[in-house]
Amino acid sequence: MLRGRSQRLTVAYFYLLTGRAEEWELAALELWALSGVRADGTCGEGRVAADVGGAAYVRFCAETIATADSLDDLVAAVGQQRLTFEGFRLEVHRPAPRPGEDWTEIVRRLADSWEGRPDLDRPRVRLAVVAQHGRWRLGRIVSESRGDWRLPAPPSDYSAALPAQMARALVNLVAAPGDTLLDPCAGVGTVVAQAASRGVRALGVEISKKLAGRAAEYVRSAGAGGWIVAGDARIWDGRYDAAVVDLPYGRCSSAPAGLYPALLSNLRRLTPRAAILAAEPLEALLAETGFRLLAVARVRTGSLVRHVHLAVADP
Repeated sequence: MLRGRSQRLTVAYFYLLTGRAEEWELAALELWALSGVRADGTCGEGRVAADVGGAAYVRFCAETIATADSLDDLVAAVGQQRLTFEGFRLEVHRPAPRPGEDWTEIVRRLADSWEGRPDLDRPRVRLAVVAQHGRWRLGRIVSESRGDWRLPAPPSDYSAALPAQMARALVNLVAAPGDTLLDPCAGVGTVVAQAASRGVRALGVEISKKLAGRAAEYVRSAGAGGWIVAGDARIWDGRYDAAVVDLPYGRCSSAPAGLYPALLSNLRRLTPRAAILAAEPLEALLAETGFRLLAVARVRTGSLVRHVHLAVADP
């Protein structure tokens, strides 16, 4: 593309995000990491069809058939294309702001705008309409999350464990199948299990020998693979494609003085990119320890606000 000249791009695909409203910032960041597409609310549009099979918060990617400002306009736009979908199934998603139309009305009117019979059990074509007040999208699903972040839960008596869906999203921010990943604060092993289940070669380091043993047992029981070792991440060595760091915070996992700067300074030597989770903003500390911040997403759970920092090591 020539600089200084505008070019109109035709939207080819759209994505639907899922999760609680308090998780939408993280969902949007995961979408951007997987596809380069920026979300607008619960949807994102772009020219890239990314594989979202391993996504935590990206429900599906669909090839755009038509977009409109209302159901009437969408039905008209689809009808003008004279489409045939033999053996189709149509899914209706109505994220906020919801339109006034009932989902049965949406299905009936859209299905009448093309040729072909439905097949709900074994569809040959899966269609999705995302219906929002003032914005309607119809598309053919080309990739969908498998939801395989739903691994067996870690020990119930370890309340500081990271939620599985969030842990999967953190892995997706920085790593792809085949990458090596370090979790220097492994805890009960949730991140390692999620990474390994994505085909990432994951190693967790946990300073507590007792907890490291429990984490190794959990990772084995989850059947995901990965390794857990007892060690001090402040002096750990090696080289990894990425890291996910859930820093100690809160009542159950208090951090000793100086832990954050020591751990992050060492992490800077070990990996070029990291997703770093804390209960407070770390922009200044990341800059001091040699990282460049790319983005921040906040996730609220009750009174706790987790700050997800996506950062790369400054050269």
